Amino acid sequence: MQRLVIFRRLHHEKNSSEKGFSLVEMTMAFAIFLVAALAAYALYYMGTRSFKKAENVTDLQQNTRAGFDRMVRELRLAGFNHNADGTPSRPDEQIEGAWDTAVTIRGDFDAEDPALSTTPETSLAGTFNIVTTGNDEIVTYALGKPTLPGSTAISFVADVVESTRDGDEETIGIPGPVLVQDDPPYTLYRISPRNVGGLTGFDGTFDSQPEFSYEPIAENIRSLTFRYFDFSGNVINPNTPADASDDIGGTDANRDTRPQISRVELDLEGMTPAPEPPRQDPADTHA
Repeated sequence: MQRLVIFRRLHHEKNSSEKGFSLVEMTMAFAIFLVAALAAYALYYMGTRSFKKAENVTDLQQNTRAGFDRMVRELRLAGFNHNADGTPSRPDEQIEGAWDTAVTIRGDFDAEDPALSTTPETSLAGTFNIVTTGNDEIVTYALGKPTLPGSTAISFVADVVESTRDGDEETIGIPGPVLVQDDPPYTLYRISPRNVGGLTGFDGTFDSQPEFSYEPIAENIRSLTFRYFDFSGNVINPNTPADASDDIGGTDANRDTRPQISRVELDLEGMTPAPEPPRQDPADTHA
């Protein structure tokens, strides 16, 4: 007897109402998404880096340029109207101090202001008929730390201690400037004695610091250097900031050298406010 067995093959067709993805479809979708996400992140990172770079460079340019222009403008006025009555015995100098990394100048910077040009100049006229430069017009440009530590000082000789000009000079010390610039960043300061009498002379204890005004001109400065030339174009000062012994400085010993200065060149080097990792120099200890 033969038995016929019929196997019925069931064919299951997917209903159009059923939803879902196979493993292959999921893998392909994830791969496409990953590629698109990586591309978007790369574009975002490049845009952010470019923006940060432009912001750093803009801040650097604006900050350094402002300080540079201010110094150049006042250096060009050094000695302007400093001896209006031509008194031969007046000890006032056009350049009161000349260091490799700092400078002290004198000039009638407020000559065009009808009020400031006579206050306190009129009250300072003692021995001399006319005084055109107040204490605040004896200006020093130098670098210093934001905290202005009093461990170092530069000094110059000038007739500014008494309440009137009497022709006698005193050694005035300015605490805070950094002459050896090996730990940047620094702040560029415009330093001037205040228009008050009774300035304390420099005695090594920096008692004269409260009598000075420190105006920050530019931040994040790496270095400031000056070169001084005579009328023949010869460099007067060797560029040795670490050795103050060969500076022209502000002492009476170099009084005859300072009048020979006819041209001043300055270099002001700024730093970006924040490091730029892709551009960092591994040999530079100050990012």
